[in-house]
Amino acid sequence: MKKVFIFLLLTCFLVSFTAFADGAKLVGYKIIIEGKEESSVTFNINDRTYVPLRGISELFGMEVLWDAETENISINTLPKIEVENKISCDEFSGGINAIEVSYGISVDGVKGNISEKIYNINGRTFVPLRAISELLNKNVDWDGNNETVYISDFSNSVLYPFEKDGLYGYMDENGNVLVAPKYEFCTDFSDGVGIARDADGYERYVYANGEMSEKYCYHALGFYSEGVAARYVRDYKEGEKQHTFDGIECIVKVFDKEGNIVIDEEFEDVYGFTGGIARVIDLSGKPRYINKAGETVKISGIAEVEDLFDSGYISLKSDGKEMLYDNKMNKISDAEYDCILDARDGFVIAMRNGKKSAFDFQGNIVIDSVSSYLGEGLFAKLKTVGEQKQAYEIINASGEIIADVKLLDRLKFQNGSAVVVTEDNDFALLTPDGNLNVICKAESGKEWERVGNLIRIIDKNEYNDEEEKDEIEFHYIDFDGKTVQPR
Repeated sequence: MKKVFIFLLLTCFLVSFTAFADGAKLVGYKIIIEGKEESSVTFNINDRTYVPLRGISELFGMEVLWDAETENISINTLPKIEVENKISCDEFSGGINAIEVSYGISVDGVKGNISEKIYNINGRTFVPLRAISELLNKNVDWDGNNETVYISDFSNSVLYPFEKDGLYGYMDENGNVLVAPKYEFCTDFSDGVGIARDADGYERYVYANGEMSEKYCYHALGFYSEGVAARYVRDYKEGEKQHTFDGIECIVKVFDKEGNIVIDEEFEDVYGFTGGIARVIDLSGKPRYINKAGETVKISGIAEVEDLFDSGYISLKSDGKEMLYDNKMNKISDAEYDCILDARDGFVIAMRNGKKSAFDFQGNIVIDSVSSYLGEGLFAKLKTVGEQKQAYEIINASGEIIADVKLLDRLKFQNGSAVVVTEDNDFALLTPDGNLNVICKAESGKEWERVGNLIRIIDKNEYNDEEEKDEIEFHYIDFDGKTVQPR
């Protein structure tokens, strides 16, 4: 998860709300984003929590632009910005003037739909917190007892597939079964949604509360990313170009989570959206890149797209060299690399002259010889310890070691923590300040991965030739080292 640097100069210390004109009440609700409390002016209007559009968008590191001529607000998910949010409750101490407005709001160039009212309060645009968060594809929960709003990526909004007697279902992180084990297969969650396939080949979407969508045809469903997914709509007609996937001939469209068609065009295939763009295969079999409005993203004078990172940045290759672009196909800098491996939070992990290093977006070396970027401004650097033994040090952008233990394995930060394996072969939870909390002993020789707030241990992973299918057995442990079983 990226780290957004925000300096909030707010002086709102309200225990209860005060009523003002136009039904707007200034309230002191807490806002927790990815586990971190952020200050923000909040209003209650008709029992809805309203926040300043610019302020809440910038809390996510997004750029906000205002077009006075069209009265349209554009939110760009790239580049990630550093902001100094100076909005203060003092701005409203002399009275409140709340006026309903009809501003348009676009995200990455695509018009968003906020069905609830938008207000201009004392010259600032205020929007319903839940509506704008969901428009930005964030998960929102409200704790009425503590008057606290929790906002998170959908990486925290998951259920966990489990197997019993050869059938699959879903449980929550405490082992409570929300979907009974009666499915041929259940996928991991992506963007807050999973997929379950029954023995007859029908698929359903599964949501974090255990509810399920209607049945769809076999191989009908694509994984969600940034709030949208491709879905089967019909077969090819006779005489049309044939495209098959495991014998299934189909055409797909792009839908949102409410089942609305996002893009009218039909495709052979649509890959996941990142940073507002996706690679698609059109009905002529031609690959191209589109935004969520269905518009082709032009790549002028560039030979090929080498990689599309989940941060939304793009590596474009020309004459054997790669350069970094944003999701609007704007070149970040003239810096060239042999191979770009990752790009986020202002850092590029890339190969140059046979060496993997961390660079800034202008191509200057930040740290020489790193292994990976973990997020939160921290890097893993490979060290040789003794004969033929390798381990990683965790360092910041200044090259300072932030944890006094070397690691055998590590994953990227997610929701403010990273799961690692120490030299003592312990699972541990690493926080950005270098604090390391041991979970339990890691099981030697077994693959593992983090899934939401659990660790999945792979007990068996092999292919059954007789039944022509993968046989995978696994179990989960929580961050206290306890085994989590369905109940």
